[in-house]
Amino acid sequence: MRNDTWAVDSCWELFVDGAVIESLTGGAQLRLNHPAPQEIVFECDRPWEGNTSGYFTVLQDGKTFRMYYRGSGYDVTEKRETHPEVTCVAESSDGIHWERPNIGLYEFNGSKRNNIVWTGRESHNFAPFVDENPDTRRMQRYKAMASVEVPDNEWGALGALVSPDGTRNNAPAWGLLVTRSALPGCPDEISFYSVEGYYLPNQTARERRFTLRMDGFVSVNAPYS
Repeated sequence: MRNDTWAVDSCWELFVDGAVIESLTGGAQLRLNHPAPQEIVFECDRPWEGNTSGYFTVLQDGKTFRMYYRGSGYDVTEKRETHPEVTCVAESSDGIHWERPNIGLYEFNGSKRNNIVWTGRESHNFAPFVDENPDTRRMQRYKAMASVEVPDNEWGALGALVSPDGTRNNAPAWGLLVTRSALPGCPDEISFYSVEGYYLPNQTARERRFTLRMDGFVSVNAPYS
């Protein structure tokens, strides 16, 4: 079962197959448990949210959980969006009870009392993560990938955003680092950092799935898989 070329060393490994397992004895087995539905913990019922809110991403930063998501709505009768898409954040100390912090950066319906951290095209599929790279800049500890506008391309391209804390301790909460990359497509899963570099699960407009490895956060190498 075990792959002898795989150096586990001190790294954490998820046992989803036999790649790093020498043997299984005593009735031990690999089994994927199915999630069980529980109570509702969050409803997108604010005016800047709606029935098409999505792209929920839950991150843990110290003792705080942060959940980023798209706030959006669609009127099925009039067949139109109810308002422009926005990126929102909610916070929790246990991952079950969530509150919307008053970020106070972006106005919605005449008020800045909301939890909006970003607006614009990037809000459609804003995919953030906490950068565990020990060499990352303090002002770029939070990073995100999202679709950005590019001329003569309706699908856009990948853009990178950065933030020191992911919320409100600077203005704006997030800043656009690069406006386009060499790769068209959109992030549909969360990027992450390992000792080998940055990895970006991605798909193109034609649904070709692959993972990119990046030595630096904005330098894109050949597809990893």
